[in-house]
Amino acid sequence: MTTASAPPPRSRLHPAWRFTLALLAGGVLGGFFGAALARFAPQGLPRFQAWDIAGLLGVWFGAILIHEGGHWLGGRIAGMRLLLMTVGPIRLTRDADGWRWSAFLRAGSFGGLTVMAPDPDRPIAPQLLPMIAGGPLASLLLALAGLGLALAGDGRLMLYGAAVAALSGFLFAITAVPRQIGGFLNDAARWRELRRGGAAAEQQALLGTLVAQSLAGRRPRALDAGLLERARELDDGSDPLRSATLHFLAYSMACDRGDVTTAAAALDAVAERAEAIPQGLRQAFAIELAYFQAAHRNDAPGARAWLERARGGLVEPSVRARTAAALALAEGRHDDARAALAKAEATLPRYYDRGGAHLLADQVRALRERLAAR
Repeated sequence: MTTASAPPPRSRLHPAWRFTLALLAGGVLGGFFGAALARFAPQGLPRFQAWDIAGLLGVWFGAILIHEGGHWLGGRIAGMRLLLMTVGPIRLTRDADGWRWSAFLRAGSFGGLTVMAPDPDRPIAPQLLPMIAGGPLASLLLALAGLGLALAGDGRLMLYGAAVAALSGFLFAITAVPRQIGGFLNDAARWRELRRGGAAAEQQALLGTLVAQSLAGRRPRALDAGLLERARELDDGSDPLRSATLHFLAYSMACDRGDVTTAAAALDAVAERAEAIPQGLRQAFAIELAYFQAAHRNDAPGARAWLERARGGLVEPSVRARTAAALALAEGRHDDARAALAKAEATLPRYYDRGGAHLLADQVRALRERLAAR
């Protein structure tokens, strides 16, 4: 019998102080590295120009692109299918009509994310391992290439080679040492969890299977309830995002069966974990809480409070429009509800979760019928 691993110890240092100390450490290391380069440069380093700020931002986003591209390549080799990738303020999504580029502007749009769908008919862990490892490996290779460029070149070539080495090396360092960052288990922590096996690895594989079933088109009420129950039995609360996702799946399955009471209890469990869910993904849970408050509890103030917390993040337009329609109905703004429903219906075909789209379409249809009855 396997037992769940203990949650990792949490730092008592306030996040703002951790961020400040990280900036100070980065500045010290950057200054040391720059001084070392200047010492070895034949004619010294070039004078910093204003446009170099844009150049260094480009290097940073390029390093993120290579890291996320490594995840994609590892997953592709394992037979997975890319669904979503964000690189800074740019998002690439795959829907029924193909690929779409869009702006992804929000606070903290300086990172990246890759979401890939595993093959539900094959074991999940062997597919996840190459995908997870691909990002850090790509960053390491890019850092070595940048270091070689810095050592072989001079002037600005040396400067930008050093920037590539430093920034990509930084990405490798924060993803190759197992830890939790901003509520996420980083790449190395997820890799270690899968390789160790046991309860956490089994739970990760079960969750991956359920998500793969949904992405492949199986609507929530048809998902394997036994897999979900087993995954919830294994949950020790050490990963708030995973815990919230499990409760959210239970909510979606109950909603699709018409069991509002069970759905409410599952969504309340999501709400209890909301503050521990990383920004960017937290909004996707908050928008559903806003919808449920408006559509099923007729609590317009509560719905509006959750809607305020759902600004930005990874929220699909059709989901946001459906929620706006539910709130408008709860507040008696029928014209606004009609406009929001039209937008939800127009954007629904682009919803990337093919299984979840069935439930979403039913919810939009129910709101339309409620509006017609007013």
